[in-house]
Amino acid sequence: MKIWIVNLESCVDGETFYEAIPCATKEVAMRVLKGEKETILKESYHWSNLTQEDFDECIEVEDTPTHFSLYDTTDSYYEYYTIEEKELVEEIW
Repeated sequence: MKIWIVNLESCVDGETFYEAIPCATKEVAMRVLKGEKETILKESYHWSNLTQEDFDECIEVEDTPTHFSLYDTTDSYYEYYTIEEKELVEEIW
């Protein structure tokens, strides 16, 4: 059985945090990724307080249906989100 894992990696002031969210379908995983992306851009103190000029000058962004990353080139902040397809292990020998 296949599952999809939404991996969330965040670096805040040099401290890295990881989270993994298992999803039953790719469509669910894509909705979770979209929601996480919207939340970080709207509610994060660091990302939501940037001006558009700062964002355009200092932020590197990669955004696809299965990958999202933000990197602040002037600070130690980044977000790295991916969706990975995995096989659910139901039994070991």
